[in-house]
Amino acid sequence: MLLRTRLILPVMALVAFLAFAFCSFLIYRQYVEARKQLEQDATIVAQLQASALAPSVWDLDSPRIKEILHGLTAYPAFVSAEILDVAGKVLAHEGNPETPSSLQIPAADIVRSEGGRTQAIGRLVMRISTQSVVSATWQHVWVAIAAFAVLMALCAGGLWVAVRRVTSPLLDLADAMRALAEGNRDIEIGSLNRTDEVGTMAKSVEVFRSHASERADRS
Repeated sequence: MLLRTRLILPVMALVAFLAFAFCSFLIYRQYVEARKQLEQDATIVAQLQASALAPSVWDLDSPRIKEILHGLTAYPAFVSAEILDVAGKVLAHEGNPETPSSLQIPAADIVRSEGGRTQAIGRLVMRISTQSVVSATWQHVWVAIAAFAVLMALCAGGLWVAVRRVTSPLLDLADAMRALAEGNRDIEIGSLNRTDEVGTMAKSVEVFRSHASERADRS
């Protein structure tokens, strides 16, 4: 395996792991927050409808109960709802509770107030769809994948250029040393003006070349 590959692969693996972990954390956090917000909004809607249902449930006005319950279908995330009395008997229902990707929110008590006293006379149980949250999460996933691909391409290109700038002079020095070993003393040693480690190695190779030329001249 080339030195360039050995240098680039570990760095790319580390960058890929960190980017994947960071993106996964952000997407999961956005999903949890969006789902929580959806549940809170639906809970408020259910509580408002429970307040509107209280007189009809107390009077056992089934047509009015069904009318109010049907009004919940206008809520975008609505899946199903049912009205239960205090004994748990279903008074009315709307929608299909078996719909996939649905979530049951906390039941809203239907409370009747009279003379400063409150009495629970039933419950509104509602299920909502989380499909909007799932769809939004998948959009974030695809955006993250695209951003991840661009990041990895830029990172790989940058690393390749940086590593190439380091390894290319080393390969040139290796070729020069090979030529010296084969008796070619007319070669030109590059990177002599560099002030880093590569320059130090180039100066050392130049010393070898000079000594080889002097020995050849004396003989």
